[in-house]
Amino acid sequence: MTIKKVVFGIWQLYILYSASATYYDPSLSLELVHYTAASYCNDRAALANWTCKDCLSPPLLNVTVVWNSSSQIQGFVGSTGSSIVVAFRGSVGALDWLEDFDFSLIPLPNCDGCLVSHGFYRDCFLSVWNQVQEALEVLGARRGLPIFLTGHSLGAAIIELTAWHMAQGSYNLSAVYTYGTPRVGNPSWAAAFASALPGIPAFRVTHFRDPVPHLPLEFQGYFHPPTEVWYSTESGSEWRQCSGKIGEDSNCSDSILPLNPDDHNTYLGFPIDDCNS
Repeated sequence: MTIKKVVFGIWQLYILYSASATYYDPSLSLELVHYTAASYCNDRAALANWTCKDCLSPPLLNVTVVWNSSSQIQGFVGSTGSSIVVAFRGSVGALDWLEDFDFSLIPLPNCDGCLVSHGFYRDCFLSVWNQVQEALEVLGARRGLPIFLTGHSLGAAIIELTAWHMAQGSYNLSAVYTYGTPRVGNPSWAAAFASALPGIPAFRVTHFRDPVPHLPLEFQGYFHPPTEVWYSTESGSEWRQCSGKIGEDSNCSDSILPLNPDDHNTYLGFPIDDCNS
């Protein structure tokens, strides 16, 4: 191993261990998980008009539905009047998408050493990123309005990539809360994500035995950024904020087996993909 590789490895650990301390807000999380649930609404007209089953009151304004027919990625960008919400749903239905998904690692542009999932980045994120930027411009996002990002499952992976890209621009990111988030990239990606959002509450919420946060596997080269919040009971009555220094905390969801796919679709006691039932 060369001196250069050793120094680079130490730098990665320093970035992960020097992330600014932030604190999880359960009330904000409950609000954002409802926005995430609304993103599952198949009736895009109802979503745009904020009349869907899981659309919160008071209503979001000027909602733009983000949709790509090829990738089947769906989300929305909307305004509360004083802030902006960006939310993305996961895949509709079972977890079958994991079987055929492209988890090969590819370089992330403008991120030294960062490798991310081909499927998450090229097939999904890039299929909707231009739409997100256009919707943000319509809402005047660059004038400093606080922006909240949220998503579930596949949509959570898209939100992680969205957060990193927005951090490179002049956006006022206020919080990033994701639910049932799969691993998106390698340790360099995890370090870059942490260093790009200093002091910004960025929480990856895991419900008990949800299997998706454990995929793709670490031996495949993947690694989570901090910070996980683990709801450590089936009922979701207890939670802990895990290490803010490193994404893979052995005292949190990494500590428990076996896993349960049913835990993937319920977060904070709420059926997160139930908008169309």
